[in-house]
Amino acid sequence: MTDTTKKAEAGTSAPRTVAAGKARGSAEARASAHTRLNVTGTLSAEAQAGAEWMNAALDLAQAVYDLRTAKGWSQRQLAEAAGMKQGAISRIEQAGTLPTLPVVLRLADALDAKVVIVVDRDNGEKAIEFTMTPHAAAAA
Repeated sequence: MTDTTKKAEAGTSAPRTVAAGKARGSAEARASAHTRLNVTGTLSAEAQAGAEWMNAALDLAQAVYDLRTAKGWSQRQLAEAAGMKQGAISRIEQAGTLPTLPVVLRLADALDAKVVIVVDRDNGEKAIEFTMTPHAAAAA
């Protein structure tokens, strides 16, 4: 189990998960940086909804980072391929923003990936999941 701490990015209110005791930017810190929030327990409905959206942003952040690094691309290279700015890629990979569907589709096209978005209501609770995987031809 990864020990994590929450820190606010300067100038934003979005929390960012950082691996505790790991040097920022190290491979070990990046690999464990996207830890999902536990939304079970006694959270208010509003807090639980916020945690679910944060988990969706974390899922997407990890997927974009994994696919980008598997291609050996920098954030700038992905931004150019997707018609975006490098700062936008950085915010997405840090789970600082949950992009619109058209932006997710542009990222998927640039990364030659398939996107699956699942919105599920199990026992009245909402769960949102993003998955991006390489197309079969790209993975081979």
